[in-house]
Amino acid sequence: MVNGISLNQFIKSISSMSQWDTQGGKSDSCFFKSSDELFVFKKLQLDKEFVMFRDFAMEYFKHMWRLSYENKPSLLSKIYGMFEVRSKG
Repeated sequence: MVNGISLNQFIKSISSMSQWDTQGGKSDSCFFKSSDELFVFKKLQLDKEFVMFRDFAMEYFKHMWRLSYENKPSLLSKIYGMFEVRSKG
């Protein structure tokens, strides 16, 4: 369980998503949100954004762990992981 969310709750939450029309941002990326609005997903451009995230991920997770350990708030979004989604057909 992470932040009070079990794996079963996570799977149920993301089993139904819709595209989220956002405004602003630099990359014009596609965003999706779960139907219960607990999670937001961003479609990454593999050649740029994935590499950028990979390069700073360890520092991000260290920072977030430290904030959690010290019970301090953060305005940064919580990243729970990176997923590859494929569709048949």
